[in-house]
Amino acid sequence: MKTIKIQKDQILYSQGDEVSSVFVVKKGKIRLYILAEDGRDVSLDIVGENEVFGVLGKISDEFAQAFEDSELIGIQQSEFDTLSKKTLLWILREISKRNEICKMRMKQILLMPLEQRLFHTADYLASKVGRRENGRVTIDLSQEEFASFCGASRECVSKVLSKMKDIGIVKTNRRKIVLYITKMDRFYDYSNLKEVK
Repeated sequence: MKTIKIQKDQILYSQGDEVSSVFVVKKGKIRLYILAEDGRDVSLDIVGENEVFGVLGKISDEFAQAFEDSELIGIQQSEFDTLSKKTLLWILREISKRNEICKMRMKQILLMPLEQRLFHTADYLASKVGRRENGRVTIDLSQEEFASFCGASRECVSKVLSKMKDIGIVKTNRRKIVLYITKMDRFYDYSNLKEVK
């Protein structure tokens, strides 16, 4: 096991790299993402403190990048026999949970209309890079970063957010998006909010 310090935006491993380690986030946040065919990155998850990510003995199908300055504990697969059974089971459960989250996010990106994706993504990210309070979800991301998590272009996300502003369920500024959950009945009124392709 070794401690790894990485700076904001530094890549830990890339799609196509052979990786045989898991990482526990001691401090900071790591963004997991893939590249779409058109070259855009599609963010799958943000891994925070005391969460686990990584790939065991195979080619990685994702990138791992520091979302902020971070400190990790790297555990190589060859070190697993030195771990207690309890620790090993915890790591395997956490890796399995991370895989399920990434599968769920991919289903949302592929199957949901963009309007629904925005809401579900914001709700999920509130616990990662934002907060829930008084009937609102506040996300501390730029529109471009948020669009990456929605699996859409910034322009498409901007159009939908603009429509959402018009019906009073969202406010945005440079680094913040606020959705008003108490007004979400308006969100599901598709006569006011048409899907943007």
